[in-house]
Amino acid sequence: MFQYLFLLLLLLILEYLCRILKNLPGYTLYYSDTDSAYFDKELPNKFIGSKLGQFKLERIFERGIFLAPKMYGGVYFKNGIFKELVKIKGVKNPLAFINLYTLLFKNKDITIVPEKWFRDVKKSSIQKKQTKHSLKLTSSKREMIYHNNKFIDTKPLILNYNKIIYRNNCK
Repeated sequence: MFQYLFLLLLLLILEYLCRILKNLPGYTLYYSDTDSAYFDKELPNKFIGSKLGQFKLERIFERGIFLAPKMYGGVYFKNGIFKELVKIKGVKNPLAFINLYTLLFKNKDITIVPEKWFRDVKKSSIQKKQTKHSLKLTSSKREMIYHNNKFIDTKPLILNYNKIIYRNNCK
């Protein structure tokens, strides 16, 4: 019972923080997920720390590309060394950051073939297999906006009497 209450409290705190962070005056939120958020500048110190409800500052991207939920990357400095991070759901060490630029253009995709491990409990075995992943900028929840065939923004899809309508004045 205690674990359930603790998780519920943690979820309520996260929801509260997400509301605050998405509407933080003077800040632009580029991307957020369950356990991460990327802004145009560092957050105030009151949000960073090790207390319950505070965030851990892991990195500050010098340049980033946020394509979809669980699909983003960026470059940053750590101890004076240039590093990059690319996250794609279900793929470990997917590709170099520079390759994400390709996906910003309309109808472009990238095929990667990462190695994945598959477990067969009945046979008590683990196999490594090459699996094909086609990466492409898509969205079923928002309308994609392009300028000169380059992705620049999205608009929400609005449902009205079971039909999707678009509204230019919404973001």
